[in-house]
Amino acid sequence: MPDIKIKICNHIIEGGIISLILFSPLAFGSVEPWAYSIIEITVIFLSLIWLIKIWMKSSVKNRHANPSTFGLDYLKTPLNLPILIFIGFILLQLIPLPEPILKAVSPHTHEIYMESQNAINQISNEQLSPQAKIGSRSLSLNPYTTKNELYKIIAYALLFFLIINNINSFKKIRRMLAYIVIFAFSLSLFAIIQKLTWNGKIYWFRELRYGGGPFGPYVNHNHYAGYMEMVIPLAIGLIFLNKDFNKKLMLGFMTIVMAGTVFMSNSRAGMVSLICSLVFLLLMLSFTKNPKHRFPMVFLIVISLLLFLGYIGILSDSLNRIFTLTEPDRLAQELRPKVWKDSLYYFKDFPIFGSGLGTFENVFPKYKSFTNQMTFLFAENDYLQTLTECGALGFSIILWGIIVFSGAIFRYVKKDPVTICLVTSVVAIAIHSLFDFNLHIPANAVIFSIIISLIFAWNYARGYGEAGDDKKQL
Repeated sequence: MPDIKIKICNHIIEGGIISLILFSPLAFGSVEPWAYSIIEITVIFLSLIWLIKIWMKSSVKNRHANPSTFGLDYLKTPLNLPILIFIGFILLQLIPLPEPILKAVSPHTHEIYMESQNAINQISNEQLSPQAKIGSRSLSLNPYTTKNELYKIIAYALLFFLIINNINSFKKIRRMLAYIVIFAFSLSLFAIIQKLTWNGKIYWFRELRYGGGPFGPYVNHNHYAGYMEMVIPLAIGLIFLNKDFNKKLMLGFMTIVMAGTVFMSNSRAGMVSLICSLVFLLLMLSFTKNPKHRFPMVFLIVISLLLFLGYIGILSDSLNRIFTLTEPDRLAQELRPKVWKDSLYYFKDFPIFGSGLGTFENVFPKYKSFTNQMTFLFAENDYLQTLTECGALGFSIILWGIIVFSGAIFRYVKKDPVTICLVTSVVAIAIHSLFDFNLHIPANAVIFSIIISLIFAWNYARGYGEAGDDKKQL
């Protein structure tokens, strides 16, 4: 009976993760509160099921020993500590600090609080003296927004831990990859149909209240491209895993269609990131065992993609769109470099702790130097936005995570084409994040978390990290 209950827990967890894969992009990228709240609630529910599963396994293990003993077994990865410390850092941004401490660690944050208090007092015909107190305040200039972002980070972290501890066999991982690829292919077909029958509304009924450049269910074509460029290498990985020629052919076709929609989306950063990631994939595969069987396969996919783009008549338009990045006059009109430049001035005023996760929208207007009336919710660069909102300390924690992840990947990636494909997904979004805010889109952050966790799960299944010291008991 306990074994049956544990299997039920496994099915619930796997089914819940699959439901997140399906739901998050379809809900307009899950950028609205109702959508990302569903993601957070689902992840918390699945985490509770995981704890119940651990309790049942522990009960079975200790039935003949000490029935009251409860051991929390979890896989230890190089990212566990950086993830937990970063969450702790965001909590630090939310803790109300006494005024002297706040003034010492973040003088500009204290100054803004003083200015706002002075403005309030002027409205009420009171004058704030230089010696007046503002009380305990947080490092985050907008604690409400920071809390919302923290909940998302916790959800992504829990999703990471759920997958590496539950999707932990070759069969389960292959099944998860298949679900992702089949769904993404279906999404690409929907995107094509919607483009051909576009009436100005997403799903033909949802009005674009705040504008945007939609593609598929996404409000922004760049974010659709970001999603697809992460999935395309997974499809190539499945080609390597399948021995059946017909399945390989079908997966190759699906890959070409998905890649074609990246170009159809007209996202320059998406097209460049996809091209760079495919070049990375080809280079890495050339060093693997039996490259003569794998390198030509990817090269054939690239050639087929070019023929496909030429056949549907968008190859020249796509190339012209990319080459606009080399035109000085066009670049002078671009707003992104101006936002990046102003963001550096923003960072200089909050150098250590930042202004608070999710506060860019509130603080950036103070530093905006150009006259365009557009409101910038993001820095159009995930790295730069992290620097402004989390300061050098928070950014260093993330950089530490990137370094330890890269160190682990260096061990895993040797001679394994599937790992190379998974890593290529990360490379693609890492490049795209230089020019956009893809990882601030919950649907893309969800699939990114899943891919990162599958890299570890796949290699633990291969034998890396399965030693006794890779499990810890609390």
